[in-house]
Amino acid sequence: MKRGISPLISWVLIVALSVAIGAVVVPVILDKANEWDFDPPLEYCNDISISLKGVCKESDGVLHVNLSNNGDFSIQKITVGKTTNVTSEQWCTYSGLSSYFPLTPGSMVEIPFSLNENYTSDITNETSVGCSALSQTDSIVGAAKLEIVPWINPEKDVGAFQCPDQRIVWDDSIILNTNCT
Repeated sequence: MKRGISPLISWVLIVALSVAIGAVVVPVILDKANEWDFDPPLEYCNDISISLKGVCKESDGVLHVNLSNNGDFSIQKITVGKTTNVTSEQWCTYSGLSSYFPLTPGSMVEIPFSLNENYTSDITNETSVGCSALSQTDSIVGAAKLEIVPWINPEKDVGAFQCPDQRIVWDDSIILNTNCT
């Protein structure tokens, strides 16, 4: 009789020990899983570097921006933001549909644009309003701040995403005081 109870007790102890260990280990693993970053594309933004090699404004209000890609990935598009004396921040997009993009690493392009159209207030909208390079019905004299945010697509299955930490910001002192020759 003692032989029949001993294996039963050992199995009960093994199951109880397994449940106790699981009750301690599972919450720790779940806490660690919540700390993991499952959004690795943002790490690609560390390898992005854009710079302005020159900005000038023509008398009709069109800006000419010489944008250089000094990073490791092609810039698929840029989002241009404007803040004026009468409007809050608004955004438009130069995308791959234009002849300026994609901007490969080590290359530079001169982009003409004026910020006189209606733009969206949502920078994250991948299909935001396109920037108009030729509309000259208004000038940008009232622009208080302009920004350029690059978008990249390093992996085909990830899709394009913006790198807001790599944005270029410049104020009206640059815009108003740099006329094209």
